[in-house]
Amino acid sequence: MHSMMYLAPKHWSPRYDEAFFTVKITSLQKMTSSPSAEDHGIGGRTHHPAVYYEVKVLRANETFTMYRRYSNFRWLYDQITKFPPATENKQSGKHAIDDTPIQLPPGTCLLQPQDEEFIQQRMEDLAEFVNDMLERPGYACHPSVSKFFQLHDLS
Repeated sequence: MHSMMYLAPKHWSPRYDEAFFTVKITSLQKMTSSPSAEDHGIGGRTHHPAVYYEVKVLRANETFTMYRRYSNFRWLYDQITKFPPATENKQSGKHAIDDTPIQLPPGTCLLQPQDEEFIQQRMEDLAEFVNDMLERPGYACHPSVSKFFQLHDLS
C-alpha cells in the first residue's frame, strides 16, 4: 500500500486524489450482535447489546463504512501509545517521538449509566481523538491505524 495522507473532515473534498483520506464518525447504534463476522484483529469486547459507532473512511470518490465500539478505540489507543511512530525532527534530521499525550475519552465503570447524552458526547469525543491522532506526523501511516480503519482495503 502506498502512503496515504490524512485530512481533517473540515478540509476534506472528494476532489482530492487517492493519496488522501479522511475519517468521520457519523452515527451510533445499539446492537444486539456484532455487525460483522470479522473483527480484523482489533480487539474489543463481545458482550451485547453494545453501542457501535459508524465510522466512514472517505478516499477520492469512495466511502468505506465500518462499525467500531469503544473497546476497539481503546485497542487502537493502546497500540499507538505502546508503539508511537517515529517522526523526523526537521531541525536535527533525527527521528523523534511526539510526546504530547493523545487523549482517549475515558471508559466507564460498570455502574455508570450510559444514557443518550453520554453516548452522543462520547461519539463527539472519539471523533476528536481520531482527528487529533491522525493529524500528527506519522500516525496516518501507523500499521495499527491502517488495520483499525481498514486502509489496506482502500488501496
